Amino acid sequence: MLPLAASPRTVCILRLSAIGDTCHVVPVLRTMQQAWPATRFTWIIAKSESRLMRLIEDVEFIIVDKEAGAGAWWAPRRQLAGRRFDVLLHMQLALRASLIAREVRAASLLAFLLSLPLAFLALVPAGSVAHGLYDAISAVSFVFPFKASLQALDAAVNQSAPGVSVSLAHLAGLALLFGALARVGLRRAD
Repeated sequence: MLPLAASPRTVCILRLSAIGDTCHVVPVLRTMQQAWPATRFTWIIAKSESRLMRLIEDVEFIIVDKEAGAGAWWAPRRQLAGRRFDVLLHMQLALRASLIAREVRAASLLAFLLSLPLAFLALVPAGSVAHGLYDAISAVSFVFPFKASLQALDAAVNQSAPGVSVSLAHLAGLALLFGALARVGLRRAD
């Protein structure tokens, strides 16, 4: 299921809001609860969203009152003091969530949605920003699969440049590169 050697004893989920997004976390949580029945789950969540999610059994909720302003993260900080988790699932790309994530002590961090800003870089058209900035964006976009995927789709539908074969070769090269990096990481973990 996840790249862990054994079932974790404790998992902390960090997804504060919005209500629809927190609903998307429920199947992930339920799948983990089924796979790891002995695991204790803690969910850091916003106050209004917690009213619905409190119906979920066998989950401890740490409530963040976002209406309390900038000091809202102090309450979870006190509740998290001295606690350690085997896994933190950081599932929200937001400054407040990232500040709270810094307070969670976990052996493993599984972060989702952190690549979203990189995906948006693929959408920046030439000429819309300064030339030097566009070159930097292009260099970053080259290392990630988002722009190459869009180009492959555009070439397949509109016969645009670069062609499908060039974009697919770029994606294949990235797959080989990331596969090699993953193997190196796994060897170091052993």
